[in-house]
Amino acid sequence: IGRSSEPPIDFVVMDTYPATENGPGNESRMAQSTISRFACRLLTERQHPNITRIYAAGFDSSRNIFLG
Repeated sequence: IGRSSEPPIDFVVMDTYPATENGPGNESRMAQSTISRFACRLLTERQHPNITRIYAAGFDSSRNIFLG
């Protein structure tokens, strides 16, 4: 999962707010999270499904992607 304002953004997910003691959370403010196809990849082996590798990347201050 990564965040960037640059294309390509594959999904925009609306954030949810937890409920408070007095009822629902603050739904008056709308927050969005973006998910980019370059952010991370999970690979699970078919023959050994208990082995999963995570390949992650991030965005630097210049909005360039880098592998981490």
